Amino acid sequence: MFPGNEIQGPGYSVQLPPGFTCLNGMPALGTYWLMPPGVTQFDVQALVQIRPVNPFELQPLLQNLYSFDNLQIAQMNAYNLGLGQVLGIMPGRQMQMPQGLTHIREFDAVTLRGFPVRVMEMVMQGAMASVEVVVMMNLYRWTQFVAPCLDFVGRINLAGTPQAIPQLRAVMDQNRTDQIEYQFVTPGSQPVSVTSLPTNVGGTTIIHIDTLIQTRDINGTEVAIGPHSTAAVQAGQPAAGNPRKENAMDGKDSSITTGNITGGPGAIAIGPDAQATVNINPQMQGDILQLLALLREQVGKSDLPDSAKNVLLNRAVPEMEKGVSSGSAKPALEHGLERINDQLEGAGAAAKNVAGIVETISKIAGVVGIAVKTVAPFLAGLL
Repeated sequence: MFPGNEIQGPGYSVQLPPGFTCLNGMPALGTYWLMPPGVTQFDVQALVQIRPVNPFELQPLLQNLYSFDNLQIAQMNAYNLGLGQVLGIMPGRQMQMPQGLTHIREFDAVTLRGFPVRVMEMVMQGAMASVEVVVMMNLYRWTQFVAPCLDFVGRINLAGTPQAIPQLRAVMDQNRTDQIEYQFVTPGSQPVSVTSLPTNVGGTTIIHIDTLIQTRDINGTEVAIGPHSTAAVQAGQPAAGNPRKENAMDGKDSSITTGNITGGPGAIAIGPDAQATVNINPQMQGDILQLLALLREQVGKSDLPDSAKNVLLNRAVPEMEKGVSSGSAKPALEHGLERINDQLEGAGAAAKNVAGIVETISKIAGVVGIAVKTVAPFLAGLL
């Protein structure tokens, strides 16, 4: 769609990360709405918007950004983005990013479809140009979208501002397991904290980590988790200021310690022999059974063929409920998702007609860390 897979606007350019597609835009004005990998125009679970900022509008824009403490102003900005109620507002802050001084404001809101999103609004001031960047992610699925979205942010090139593309790193403090902090790391510079994202959303565990883990790379994101651990910027290179980690990360084939990781998408296994286990506790069991009850209701009300409804309501869902109740949740859920995938694919279901079913399935898969793309590729295409 774009020559050289690059977008350009007055004073800026971005080499698009792999998998990004354009939802809409006004190229003549340098304004684009872009979808990260895994998002379709029928179900926009994450979105990146970029536009140039003219010198005369920079100060009014910053004034608006720092006025978010006024709930009415924050709510108006949410409405302008097509969102509903604002749930929470984070403090405004400034930081020196590779592109220049960057102002960041974050807030959580509810979409018109009812799921919570994290909104990050960033204004980057370069030597000769400025841009406004807005990142929106479904909070239930932020682990899928945060790396590509922040990768996009790191690739923004402002005119007159020489820069190196920073590496992305995630850090968890063992004493603050309610959130994961994401940082940009540029060799020779101090890490820059970009955002912190929750490990639990509305009672749903997004990432559940019981013990210290250290990893070199998760889906392209440098990760170190623990009270003082630091991930190497590149394989074989220690992170700046932490030479003691050199041996632990030395070599591109070095082993990676995972520890015992339980829970939803945080059930992570890295390396050739690493395994992650998912333990279903009573609360998680109850959450999944509630989601399965919702799935029953959605299937019953859908316009799927009766033959497909019969398989889903009398075979797939009961099998999943039985597995969850007996403690063999993940295998039963995977098999059930395979059945649902086959029935929806056979019925030629369109995303807009089964949006509720697909979203519920996504939440179920997220609780126990099932890779939907592997188990149910047709469903993954509808996400």
